[in-house]
Amino acid sequence: MAITDFEQVTAEWLTEVLRRGGFLQQGTVVSVEVTPQKTNTATVANLKLTYSEDAQTRAPRALFLKLSDFRREVDFYRTVVPAMESTPLILACYDAEWDEDAGASHLLLEDVSATHMTSEMTLPPSTPRYEQLTHALAQFHAFWWDHPRIYGDVGALAGDVHDTTIARARESFPGFVDFMGDRMSDQRGAVYERLFALWPPRHFRERMAQNKGLTLIHGDAHAWNFLYPRDPEAHRVRILDWALWQIGPATNDLAYMIAMHDFPDYRSRMERPLVRSYYDRLVKLGVEGYSWDDCWLDYRLSAIHNLFFPVYHWSVKGDPALWWPNFERAMLAYYDLRCEDLLED
Repeated sequence: MAITDFEQVTAEWLTEVLRRGGFLQQGTVVSVEVTPQKTNTATVANLKLTYSEDAQTRAPRALFLKLSDFRREVDFYRTVVPAMESTPLILACYDAEWDEDAGASHLLLEDVSATHMTSEMTLPPSTPRYEQLTHALAQFHAFWWDHPRIYGDVGALAGDVHDTTIARARESFPGFVDFMGDRMSDQRGAVYERLFALWPPRHFRERMAQNKGLTLIHGDAHAWNFLYPRDPEAHRVRILDWALWQIGPATNDLAYMIAMHDFPDYRSRMERPLVRSYYDRLVKLGVEGYSWDDCWLDYRLSAIHNLFFPVYHWSVKGDPALWWPNFERAMLAYYDLRCEDLLED
């Protein structure tokens, strides 16, 4: 049964969960301090645990609890993570439950706030930090690159998040135009009309049809879904919030992170070198048959794909403080990267 309220988080429940998972061999949790935190998409809290004297010293003293009405992240921790040989980029999960009747889920994760920190909201990372993030994505993408299971059970479980997002954006676009009024130029409106008429481009269609050069992607890879190590020599970047994981081109994560979230001056100086550093990392990790030219082409196609997100986020009543800047930056990247050349009749 999924936890739906912090009042259900008791010492007895935690003892049962940790014992069931093999994380508490002896002793009990005697008390828990629950400290709720604010987020845009879920209800979360930090938990501080106190144990009986006979509990083993390795039992977790701090945990992170996430409550939501979404199943996908539970599927990720139950199916995707166990399939991986090593998961240093992903928070350890102590419990993951989905309650179909209640339409609720919970995740009980490790709390790494003592060793990691978040990026400052609304500010982009420095280029060296960006490189940490892109290298972390490269490691994850490389493991799942053309993995047989993404074309099998994992792919089936991933479903059609990508197609659903585009369909919702396409359906909502007339309302978006009415809402925007003179805040959107005729030129930008024409870009969207062309996008909806011609997407997906030939290169993308061929990639999807051939089941080649695809991987498991995060789907919401902005900089604030990563935790930075306070001591990079001792710890590694951690990737958070896997609620939108899906199968697709790896560069969708890169373009979402960079082209969607950075303004032209900074982006023009770091974008191509950063994508090249990511590509070199992929190759070093064993990805074969994927050229640098293909990677850069994919990145530009993914920058086109970014245009769907502001319309989608508007349609689901997202905060304009988030989607409006994304709309502006995505459009600027579209022009800077000459993406119109890639939408073929």
